[in-house]
Amino acid sequence: MYDKSSSELQTTKAALQKSQEARVHAEGRLPEIEVLQKQISKAHEEMSDLRFKLEEQRAAAASKEQQLKASKQHLESQLEAAVHQKERLQLEATAATTRATQHEKQLEELYELCTSQQ
Repeated sequence: MYDKSSSELQTTKAALQKSQEARVHAEGRLPEIEVLQKQISKAHEEMSDLRFKLEEQRAAAASKEQQLKASKQHLESQLEAAVHQKERLQLEATAATTRATQHEKQLEELYELCTSQQ
């Protein structure tokens, strides 16, 4: 029984020694872990900042798109009005030309009538 207890004690001591060595090794890596944690924290902050900037840019782009759509609609409306005005003016010019031609014919007829009566 003593041998068994002694063997268990030796096993426990060996396990304790390994545990202490592992703890010393882990504690030796603590500065490296802290550096990595700081780098991860900084990376998360940068990602958060970039996400915020991205959302701001998306909002600005959406606003600009709305402005451009409104401007496009306004310009299309102006173009349509200008086309209608051009068509109206062309019709008026055609009518004026027709009237002028008719007046010219009437003047010619009057001139011929006047000259034939003399």
